[in-house]
Amino acid sequence: NKNYTSYKERTPVGSYRRTFEVPADWDGREVYMQFDGVDSFFYLWINGQYVGFSKDSRNPARFDISPYLKKGENVVAAEVYRHSDGAYLECQDMWWYSGIFRDVTVYTEPKKAVNDYIVDADLDKTYENGILKQTICADVAADRAVWKLWKDSEEIAAGEISLENGCGEATDLVGKVESWNAEEPNLYRIEVTLFEGEQPVDVIETQIGFRKIENDGKNFRVNGKAILINGVNMHDFSPKGGATVDPAVVEQDLILMKQYNINAIRCSHYPKASYFYDLCDRYGFYVIDEADLETHGFEWIEKYEWLNEEESWKNAYCDRSSRCLLYTSDAA
Repeated sequence: NKNYTSYKERTPVGSYRRTFEVPADWDGREVYMQFDGVDSFFYLWINGQYVGFSKDSRNPARFDISPYLKKGENVVAAEVYRHSDGAYLECQDMWWYSGIFRDVTVYTEPKKAVNDYIVDADLDKTYENGILKQTICADVAADRAVWKLWKDSEEIAAGEISLENGCGEATDLVGKVESWNAEEPNLYRIEVTLFEGEQPVDVIETQIGFRKIENDGKNFRVNGKAILINGVNMHDFSPKGGATVDPAVVEQDLILMKQYNINAIRCSHYPKASYFYDLCDRYGFYVIDEADLETHGFEWIEKYEWLNEEESWKNAYCDRSSRCLLYTSDAA
């Protein structure tokens, strides 16, 4: 039998406050504030008005702050707690730090914007011709979306997606393409313009790589060829910044990995910041992503079933898994 000493521990709190100004040409647009990483729980206020909270440390938390803004100077305040019930799902093997450790961004979108866009850049059975599968949802007034596919500065294909109640999907053959793999990470750029009648109301773009992933029961195949995974685990850690890592340093790490023939990275044990996936697309890495979900804390009292079998925690588990997919790159 194990003896455990009960104790009470105050939860440390970090209070953050600063001012910012919204550009005048943002009038009439939606304004969002996004926190890319806050451990482990925080409340948000704008100009003294409560906006919301988040309990998922390593997935972006986005808030519509449009109703709380005023002309000129605005005040943002965040109250960050080290401990919360959400932290029971974040007991990963790592150095534990608290606070705001990833970027905080204020940005704008038009009121009639693309709400959701998914693109799958596949290959046909010959592994030579590209197949674009696109799904888009936007403001219900939008009736179509026009897309263009670019390789460097050359437009190589274009098409249109009809929308019904703001949503639509399309599958298009785009001809012969240069496929993406870890050795030759060929990337394309796709640009999508949302229309209401003849009026363009929003434009988005993203990078994509055409590739086909298959498993024949024996081998993991990319574009029809069996590949050898030579991978590493990778934590977000800096000897100077702790959980805050400099993107330039991460890029140098990836370059070093390529020099030593590493072609795969496991994100142990949580999603990375979005720029990481863009770098992996560019330099050529197969990525094994992980949700911000691990409950090692109950091993110490040998109660492995706690939370895992609790129906009341189901939504929290599923939310972290689905958001892991939502905020990672669709490209490669």
